Amino acid sequence: MFEQLGPSQKESLMQSIKHFHFALGLVAILVTFVKSPHVFADIVKLKNGGEVRGVLKGSISAGRPGSRLESRQHGKANSLVRIETIRGTVVEIDRHEIEFVSRRRLAVEIYETKAAKTPETVEDQLKLANWCRKNKLLRQNKIHLRKVIELDPNHALARRSLGYQRVSGGWMTRDEIFRSQGLVKYQGRYITPEELEIRSKSDDIRNLEKDWYKKIFRWTKSLTKNNSKNAFVARSKLLAIKDPHAVSAIAKLLGSRKERAVRLLSVQILAGIPGITPLPPLVSQSLFDRSTEVREYAFRSIMPERHRQALPYFLEGLKNPDNRIVRRAGLKLEEIVLEQSIPALIQAVTTFHLYNVEVPDNHKMTFNSDGTMGQKNILQLLPPNIVRGLLAGQYPYGVKIHHWGGNAKPSTKTVTVRLEQRNKEVLSALRKLTGENFNYDKRTWLLWYEANKVGFLSKSRKKDR
Repeated sequence: MFEQLGPSQKESLMQSIKHFHFALGLVAILVTFVKSPHVFADIVKLKNGGEVRGVLKGSISAGRPGSRLESRQHGKANSLVRIETIRGTVVEIDRHEIEFVSRRRLAVEIYETKAAKTPETVEDQLKLANWCRKNKLLRQNKIHLRKVIELDPNHALARRSLGYQRVSGGWMTRDEIFRSQGLVKYQGRYITPEELEIRSKSDDIRNLEKDWYKKIFRWTKSLTKNNSKNAFVARSKLLAIKDPHAVSAIAKLLGSRKERAVRLLSVQILAGIPGITPLPPLVSQSLFDRSTEVREYAFRSIMPERHRQALPYFLEGLKNPDNRIVRRAGLKLEEIVLEQSIPALIQAVTTFHLYNVEVPDNHKMTFNSDGTMGQKNILQLLPPNIVRGLLAGQYPYGVKIHHWGGNAKPSTKTVTVRLEQRNKEVLSALRKLTGENFNYDKRTWLLWYEANKVGFLSKSRKKDR
């Protein structure tokens, strides 16, 4: 029958068959995806900044550029990488043009395509959030639920899905409710700070710490009196302390004093106490102290052989709501040079922070879900030099503009603005640790780490032995 067809009819039939096979292939991919939501796809990141997403038909060892590609079909070296895109097209790329290859769930690839095309409306964002939940993309589900309540702050379904409850006409999460009552979380429960201290320490330990509080309180008083002889004796006794049970008293009674010399002394004492107990207050002093001298002295007092033990406390600094602390932590982590810090540094390369800003009371503004003012709004209201300063973290306590132009000063009100800030100190640490530079592109950093983390983890384990 095929022979009886004319040339144009044959060509038309062949095109139909090709389209049918392509459609069948897409159906097969979708059926496989539905049956197994954990199907994986590859992302080939190119040196020119582009990327191709699909399934790699060859392998690059450790995901690194320039490494040998072995053909799965022929088992021989090949200079071209073949990748079948999500749409079913096969493309070939010279392996020398590849920056790295990262593998992740196919659901994430489909999500990114959907997210790029989804309009910023309540209905569409809610629909995408539900799709993410059904496909077990829980982090992305929360992202779009938050977008819903940015568009509609009183959207009850989105609020409840994120764990909010109605409280006095507003919305609060369970954690926010308990924290507003002065409670702290301990082993999944909220208790008072006093109960936390009791639960976390045995009677013997509490008695030892009480004894040290009494002694150190007495010696601290002698330090600040005019009697030089008593001050010398008190200082000598403090410097002789080697008991870890004294750390809490030293940190609270000396580390928080207004006299810079006393805070320097507290660092000196803590540095001489063995074990990991003095590390949290030393790290805290190196990040939070108002004096640059004290911060630097505290950091230098943590010897290199204790850096690995101190690392978790520096990483906590990257999550601090104060951008200055985030940047200081980045500086310290650049000097520590431990590869275990890479994932946390990637997350902190850009961070969001809240600032109080005084703006004209009659300006029409929209607000985020947490009651804060959007970044786009504030950029329209503030002078450019003030915006640049906020983004650089130069105004940690917010700003107040006294002259808005015109003859009469308008009535004003204070609003909270949420700004995304680029942390150059964190980026510098990342560049030093990895030898890479993806600037402030957090997504590319994450993809790169996913492709290379096996090598970093194995090197870290060797160092730990």
